[in-house]
Amino acid sequence: MNNDNMEYDMRHKHHKVIKAWADGAVIEGNDGYGWFEPKDPRFFNHIEYRVKPAEPVYEWQWAYYTREFLTWIVTDCHMTKSSAEDFFRDRHKYEAIEGSKREVEL
Repeated sequence: MNNDNMEYDMRHKHHKVIKAWADGAVIEGNDGYGWFEPKDPRFFNHIEYRVKPAEPVYEWQWAYYTREFLTWIVTDCHMTKSSAEDFFRDRHKYEAIEGSKREVEL
């Protein structure tokens, strides 16, 4: 048998997830009963592992009430809730526009 033509993958079954965990990523395991966060992952072969998916971030268009014009104005841009809170800090009335929600691609 000629070993020159044979390639063996000697890496651990979960090597990509192990590296991500070593780099600080949060890991989830699934033992067939759903995803869970192991406190100290052992990377058993019978358990499926993954990097925990990031929580989605959403933006909306916003409307705010202006006392100067006594009317509501709609923003041209989308903002997250925290950005809107900062932007509209001095205005007492503002709200997200229904139907304008979109997920931010990170």
